[in-house]
Amino acid sequence: MDAIVIANYLEDLGPLQSSHWVSTLPTACEVALEGRGPPDLEDQVIATIAWQEAQMQRVGGLLKHMATQRFITDIADTETAARALVDRRGNLV
Repeated sequence: MDAIVIANYLEDLGPLQSSHWVSTLPTACEVALEGRGPPDLEDQVIATIAWQEAQMQRVGGLLKHMATQRFITDIADTETAARALVDRRGNLV
């Protein structure tokens, strides 16, 4: 089960998975999946992935609240934004 969570995390990263300069977590994931590293590495990786997910949910909630209060607004629709970012995915963190 833990290996599935780690593998899914790496899959979700897509091309950023190979961008080790962005984060050491993908490297730790690979080491854990290979069974290398300390005995509790897999547990640490899972905890870090869960922590990141919780932080992203908080950020999402904050952005939603700010949009509701009209502190921020969308400047482009989703399709326009997706087209603008097609060639820039490698630069996103």
